Amino acid sequence: MKCIYCGSEDVIYRKFHHIWECQDCGESFDPDERERMTEEINVFFSYAHDDENFENGAVVVDRLKQLIEEKSGGKIKIWLDTYSIPRNKDWRELITGGIVESDRFVGFMSRKALRDPGVCRDELGIAVGSRYGIISCVLLEGERTLNPPAEFTERQWIDLSDWKKKRDEGEAEFERFLNDAADELIGILRDPETLRFNHEVKKLKESLGISAVDEMTRIDELLKFKMTGRGWLENIINTWLNDKNGSRVMTLYADPGAGKSLFSAHFQFANPNVIAALACDSRSEEYSQTDKITDRLAYLIALRLPDYRRQLMYILTDKSTLTKTGHDRFNTLIATPLSRVIDGERSAKLIIIDGLDEAKSGALAGFIRSYHDKLKPYIRILITARPERMLKRQLAPSAEFSCTELNLDDYAEMNDADIRQYYEENLEDLLKDRPGRDIFMNRLVEASRGIFYYAFTILPQLRESLEKGEPLEGMTFPQGLNALLLKTFLRKFGEPDASGSVEKYNAFVREPLSMVAASPYALPLKTLQKMQGWTNARLEDFLRPLETMLDLSGGFIRLFHKSFTDWLNDSEASAAFYAPQEDGIRSLAAACFKAFEQGADEMDTYELANASRLLRSAGMKKEYEQLTDSSEYTSALKKLAKAYADDWQHERAAELYLEYARIFKEKCENSGNPDHAHEAVWGNIYACDALRAMLDYSAAKVAAIAALKIAEKLAEKFPDDLNLQRDLSTLYERIGDFNKLDKTTFMLNCVSAKIVAGMFPDDPQMQRDLGVSYSKLGDIAIALNDYTAAERYYAKALAISEKLAENCPDDPQMQLDLSVPYNNLGDIAEARNDYSAAEGYYSKALEIRERLAEKYPEDPQLQRYLSVPYNNLGDIAEARNDYKAAEGYCSKALVVRERRAEKYPDDPGMQRDLSISYNKLGDVAKARNDYKAAEGYYAKDLAISEKLAEKYPDDPNLQRDLSVPYNNLGDIAKALNDYKSAEGYYAKALEISERLAEKYPDDPNLQYDRGVSYNDLGNIAKARNDYKSAEGYYAKALEIFEKLVEKCPDDPEMQRELSISYNHLGDNAAAQKNHNAAEGYYAKALEIRERLAEKYPDDPNLQRNRSASYQRLAGIAETRNDYKAAEGYYAKALEIRERLAENFPQVPMLKDDLAVSLFKCGTCSADGKLSSEQKAMLRSAAAIWEELYKQTGYVGYTLRIMCCRSILIKSMQ
Repeated sequence: MKCIYCGSEDVIYRKFHHIWECQDCGESFDPDERERMTEEINVFFSYAHDDENFENGAVVVDRLKQLIEEKSGGKIKIWLDTYSIPRNKDWRELITGGIVESDRFVGFMSRKALRDPGVCRDELGIAVGSRYGIISCVLLEGERTLNPPAEFTERQWIDLSDWKKKRDEGEAEFERFLNDAADELIGILRDPETLRFNHEVKKLKESLGISAVDEMTRIDELLKFKMTGRGWLENIINTWLNDKNGSRVMTLYADPGAGKSLFSAHFQFANPNVIAALACDSRSEEYSQTDKITDRLAYLIALRLPDYRRQLMYILTDKSTLTKTGHDRFNTLIATPLSRVIDGERSAKLIIIDGLDEAKSGALAGFIRSYHDKLKPYIRILITARPERMLKRQLAPSAEFSCTELNLDDYAEMNDADIRQYYEENLEDLLKDRPGRDIFMNRLVEASRGIFYYAFTILPQLRESLEKGEPLEGMTFPQGLNALLLKTFLRKFGEPDASGSVEKYNAFVREPLSMVAASPYALPLKTLQKMQGWTNARLEDFLRPLETMLDLSGGFIRLFHKSFTDWLNDSEASAAFYAPQEDGIRSLAAACFKAFEQGADEMDTYELANASRLLRSAGMKKEYEQLTDSSEYTSALKKLAKAYADDWQHERAAELYLEYARIFKEKCENSGNPDHAHEAVWGNIYACDALRAMLDYSAAKVAAIAALKIAEKLAEKFPDDLNLQRDLSTLYERIGDFNKLDKTTFMLNCVSAKIVAGMFPDDPQMQRDLGVSYSKLGDIAIALNDYTAAERYYAKALAISEKLAENCPDDPQMQLDLSVPYNNLGDIAEARNDYSAAEGYYSKALEIRERLAEKYPEDPQLQRYLSVPYNNLGDIAEARNDYKAAEGYCSKALVVRERRAEKYPDDPGMQRDLSISYNKLGDVAKARNDYKAAEGYYAKDLAISEKLAEKYPDDPNLQRDLSVPYNNLGDIAKALNDYKSAEGYYAKALEISERLAEKYPDDPNLQYDRGVSYNDLGNIAKARNDYKSAEGYYAKALEIFEKLVEKCPDDPEMQRELSISYNHLGDNAAAQKNHNAAEGYYAKALEIRERLAEKYPDDPNLQRNRSASYQRLAGIAETRNDYKAAEGYYAKALEIRERLAENFPQVPMLKDDLAVSLFKCGTCSADGKLSSEQKAMLRSAAAIWEELYKQTGYVGYTLRIMCCRSILIKSMQ
């Protein structure tokens, strides 16, 4: 058994779930899906016939046909002209038919096959037109020899170009070669796309939050009703669909109960052109809220259109997509991907939106009007709705809005015929041969007034009367739906008395029915039973007469049709049975308050969640105040909100937290109590967190700003309340989180800092908070690569810390705080390659922490902090290539951490610190090429990280830490040319990154890790000369970094990694001598690096990256013998590197770069002759390498020196 997705044999069978699970890729598949892979596949082989020397590879093609058919047990059938074209037949016609009707096309590329003009080129052209995307190409000669057509250069090759060599090595070797090739082709031909369908659908449901909902949508609830007639309406719609010049949108307006939804439900199953059908429902948030309808519609379309599904899945990999709302969301998820759908047949595609009038706000109609012309002409939208004035105005046809409008009232005769047919089909057994049948039917249809819901409702009553044998001429019918509902209620509950009331209805039905109709959410049956104090038998008595009008699914009670709700709210239509919404709300509110009076702990979930809102809506001010003044109730409400949040029901949690915030805001406005304001602020903050968990960032920001407004107003009113001032500071920083790497963040944090500083200049704790705010600003500035601003903020933090440390000499926290800005300033200096300044700052931090560690030897945190400056100083020494000093500092940090880890073996922080120290020492050993020592340190890091990851599986940081030693061990294995081990380590690192990225999709660092791992695996494949696999890995990394750059446009590190991915693809292309492709990739990398270097001119690393891009482009030009271009690129790289070496003379790496550029410029010559200037450059390069060798002892420098001298000696001969 092999995994149908990745081919791994490491699969296990989950008997309980009846599925196979792959232990490598983590995918699950069922046996039936796997069986589908073995269904018959028809494949067309295109190739050139052999000449007399058998040099075109026909022998390979013929043998592959035999092997593939044999290995597949005949399930893969190969169309080959020598077998498939009978004598005396039109071979061109048969070949065209064979290509078009095949499932796959395989083109075997040789020079003869690619002759222009030629039969094989014609076959390829037919395949591109009819089977583009499922074409495989097999190289029978080298790519450089072939020079294939442009449309095939981007396709993934199967390289069999060494077949002649294998043939000449003997029959056994040739057969082994062909067997391997056959296996590879079988794997490609058995396309798993159809098997991926269920997996992709599952992913979409998770991404869009389409959980616990039948894929067939809620429309299938209507299918239990038989659809009769409507053939005329189907013809109108199909004619419109097939009209290539038809409008993009059609609206079908009809009165309530006319059967719009029933028709829509049945039409989608009768018409193969329907790609999605969604029924809006005002009673359900899922089917009435605009963004949720957008998500669900996108999901439904994805079920039917594979190309759209792939686009949507790609779009959703960027989780920021779901932060969009309204127009942006509809455009991103539906309009844009649908506009790009590829459909070679361009057959009509129909989207049905039923009951658009039940969608909230009317925004969806605006979206359709705005984006309808963005869709392909063959994609149409059918909308059904009640003829509401506002909606008809929004969707009115105009020059800008291509729409066909249908009103069912205009087809009254045909509609009546459908209703008549419905009655005849359902009453035939009782009306057969009865006199007066036609007159009876005419009267019945007239009474129905074109309303199908009337027919469905009256049918049971008609059958009952007819079964009793009542004469047809004596039967009367209410005129229209309202009259029918009235008659039904009169029949079930009796006639009104002299006062106009119906005792049975008023006593037992009116109130609970109004409560069901008015409930803001589906009312649990048990809650209704509790509120009414009913026994089970009494509940049944209530339900029995109304069962055809109620929806009792899922333990809840709702009215089946909106027309019923309308009737109950219409006093004239419902007469004695009038049950207005306001009465229902008041009854629900009273029932909730009654439960509260018995104690908040006696309230069920529905009562607790809705009590305050219902009382407020009902205008029961006294009861509302009594409820909200109860700390027992507000505590229970907050507890319920937290329970929802803990259960990942974030939408309900957000609603309750917002209600909690509203209650306390009102209390504060009435009482002026700042404690109430504090609760209002935190209610909004908790709601903000819940909304963020739903990825609804817009609503989350609104909640945070609402809290901010409260806090600002009250902080001004109560300037001496420390809690309110701190709340305000917290909110500024929290809102800043919504604008990461944005100027707004600076502003908000600055305001936060000013609040603290201005209000409490003499409060040391508040001044400390001010220092923290400045440090945060410095951190943000670093993230933006603005080292100048970062230095300024850290300097302000240092000034505050120095003052506090001087004023509080005996406070260890204030002394420790002083070391923090020193470390931060050291980081700035290190980033600028100013190692002397960095060393000075780190040394000051170390001095403070050594003094504290000596004074408080039993304080574990102070001992822990001591190790940080040791490691920082080790980094400086390593950057200077002073590996002995670096090892000394890192060893001191290790001693501290080993002692702490031994004393606190159960503290994960201490154990993690220890693993980091081992990692640091491994880095130093690796830098000095002591791979054995490095491997030992990394192995110790791995052992600790594995234990922590196993012990704390839900901690993403500890899980991510585990990938670090795997990557490092992969680097060591690669350096030792042990590519198999390296690949294994990198694959494990990738597995961790993939798992974490899926679990935390909004964390760019985890996506970054994925990209790095793919690049690492690409490097291994490239080192093995497996360029095809390398390209695949690099392309995945490129895709990840492109998305990250789009998501984090102001993060220079993401931009830099994107440029690295382009360089990897360029290196891979260059290794295959595809210099055009390589140059293209290098140019894209340079474009990014030029932009970064211009934006951050003071960052030496970005300037260095730019010089490396010039070097690469120079290498390509030199390979093409374009020495003039090469000289230009080399000169640009040299100019940058001379400036860097001059500005940072203490950095060995930059000196080495300069020497390399001098060497390249000195040896770039078209005729091999060197100018005097070039010879001087070679001598300078040799001098730099000689200086570096004296500093580091690295043997590689001596080889470079010898190379320079050898070239100089040769140039003098």
